[in-house]
Amino acid sequence: MLDVEDRGLLYAEACFETFRVINGVIFNWREHEMRLRMGLDLFGLVLPGKLEYLCLEEAAKYGSDVLQRITVTGGNAPRGLLPERKRNVGVYIQSWLYETITEDIHLRTVMWPLPLYSRPCKLTADYAQTIRGLHNIKDRKMLAEGEEALICDTNMLYSAPTSNIFLFVEGVWLTPDADVVLPGVVRHALLKAGVARTCPCPHDLAARCEAIALTNSGWFVRPVTSINGRKLRTDGAPFDSLYSVLRGRAGVPPRLPCG
Repeated sequence: MLDVEDRGLLYAEACFETFRVINGVIFNWREHEMRLRMGLDLFGLVLPGKLEYLCLEEAAKYGSDVLQRITVTGGNAPRGLLPERKRNVGVYIQSWLYETITEDIHLRTVMWPLPLYSRPCKLTADYAQTIRGLHNIKDRKMLAEGEEALICDTNMLYSAPTSNIFLFVEGVWLTPDADVVLPGVVRHALLKAGVARTCPCPHDLAARCEAIALTNSGWFVRPVTSINGRKLRTDGAPFDSLYSVLRGRAGVPPRLPCG
């Protein structure tokens, strides 16, 4: 249970990772661990050990396919922005049986109403900013029923609120290259395999692309059905190249797309 004096609650001094645990394996755990360490470094905190073991132990209580979030905070320490004594970090693990998502994804490019910041890791405070932005968009009726936001500014496309994006343009998968884009674990696996490349992604790619994929460590790869009301490809060779990188790897669902 979260301590009411925990600095993650009081000051958002916290970072997190979300991922699937499939048959006792977390896909590319070391990259999740590295981002946690990077986030804690920003707060002057030290990442505790045995986190992977704790996650797997907790996931085993729920089943063979579990969605999990681990949050690491500044722990219970004196109030104030910079407490003097050494802090013992707080570790909180939440687990749920994974539920397959079957709904189509319909994206619309949306001018993000708040400043966009560098995202080298997953800071809890960044999610608060994202929620504020989404409420602003909803209140201004910028999305139709059933649509999701593709975040952009006046010049470039960046990401969905909880996913990296890949756009298939003239036979090549492209993903935005910008410091406001989270360096996703699945995104990195696809880039490392050479099936996609990074580049600045201007607005016109939304009108030119044949297909779009969303990636994260929950659903891995999901095709997008439409962008700004224009139907997209959702199967075939473009997606097979992405799935082939992930299929058969430990911690990945046996079937892709898995929703």
